[in-house]
Amino acid sequence: MFDFFKRTGIVFLLKIFGLAIGFSLQLILTHNINVRDYGEYSIFLTYINIFSIFSILGLDNTLIKEVPRVKRGKAEKIFIYFFKVVSIFTIFLLLIFYIYNSCLNTKNNIPIFLICFGILINYIFKLIDGYLQGKNKIIQVTLLNTVLNNVLKIIIFFFIKKYKLAAVFISYFTAEIIMIIVRILLLKFKRKNNYKLSNKEKKEYIKYGVIFSLLTSIGILNQNIDKIIINMFLGLKFVGIYKVSQNYLGVLSIYVTPFIAFWPVISKLYKNNKVEEIEKIFENIVKGITILVIPTFIFILFNNKVLLSFFGEEYVEYGNILVILSFGVLLDTVAGPIGSVLTMTKYQNISLINSCFCLVLNIILNMILIKYYGLTGVAISTAVCLILNNMISIICCKKFLGIMPYKKRILIYIIINYIILYIFYKYFISNIKLVDKYYELFIRISLLGIGSLVITGIFYIKEIKIILNGRRKNK
Repeated sequence: MFDFFKRTGIVFLLKIFGLAIGFSLQLILTHNINVRDYGEYSIFLTYINIFSIFSILGLDNTLIKEVPRVKRGKAEKIFIYFFKVVSIFTIFLLLIFYIYNSCLNTKNNIPIFLICFGILINYIFKLIDGYLQGKNKIIQVTLLNTVLNNVLKIIIFFFIKKYKLAAVFISYFTAEIIMIIVRILLLKFKRKNNYKLSNKEKKEYIKYGVIFSLLTSIGILNQNIDKIIINMFLGLKFVGIYKVSQNYLGVLSIYVTPFIAFWPVISKLYKNNKVEEIEKIFENIVKGITILVIPTFIFILFNNKVLLSFFGEEYVEYGNILVILSFGVLLDTVAGPIGSVLTMTKYQNISLINSCFCLVLNIILNMILIKYYGLTGVAISTAVCLILNNMISIICCKKFLGIMPYKKRILIYIIINYIILYIFYKYFISNIKLVDKYYELFIRISLLGIGSLVITGIFYIKEIKIILNGRRKNK
């Protein structure tokens, strides 16, 4: 248990550091290319994410689930088999995609070969990451994905930024290729491996992977459908504006992403019929997330216009978009890794049905609300469907697994924490004015974080005393 939370803590720190670097990259891009070009780059990333999910068949997540359960030799064989299957399938899909676009002479803002190349790179590192995470190398994966990757992009872009949008794509592809080479060096497979997978095993893995692929692809579509619809109805400029608000959402969701380290743990515990232990860990995760995510949301709520102004004055008037999306992500984050509990046990089909329903609802709401409320309507639709998805997942976890980490006391704590911090900010922290705006914001969010820790300490003082007394006895 200690090792799990230790790894999670390290991953969290890396995520924080990586988020800062990634945020810096977005700031650099928005100050060196215009809004429309930034929107075009955002759409490119959207295409890559969506197409890659279909091509990889969900086998990256199958690796996360299966690798912890089997011996090293079998794990390596599973990876090699998956790599062959995905390579063939991806190349086949790309040929169809390329021929289709060539025959119709479709005019794309982004060259087709760039999208195809991006998909090829994406599936390779996703498969390797799935294997490494299954081997409990989540720290290395996080370091590569969130830190080193973005550092490379910033360095490369800095030297060639005069080429504007072309420089953005060059830095993206160069960094991705270098990261793939590093990942390959981390694999360290045995030279001799006589293990053979049976046809039955292969079918089971593919079957699970396809279900997971559908689940993941729907999840990705739910995350990106808003930008696709904005591009259809309003154009690339508004995609860029919307994407700037999304850049801040990572600050909220970062508190739950380190718990991807929880995935292999769920798989192992469920296999050993230790559902109560899953619930106990989950409950502690929710407590930890709440301490950080509520003060962060309140900070965004009161400072949305100032935060958007860092990207440029043209974004300031869309502060309501940031607030609405942040509220949806707030509740999504407080829910914790609830969807993972279903998908890492045997209830991935339930999660799939839930995601399908929310995707269809999201598309319908987006199409309706964008006509009447523009970007605000899209943000409302996205937030509503995100919240609904988590509520359904919570109900399903309780019904099928008997897991309900959101005890009455935790809910009371969340409400009290929010109310006190809201009042604390509105009538005290907001009055802090400094010449240096960055330092002022840092002081404000620091005070919110300290306030949240104090509230948590008072609320859970009995539990803290028990833990401290237990440590003293052990000594």
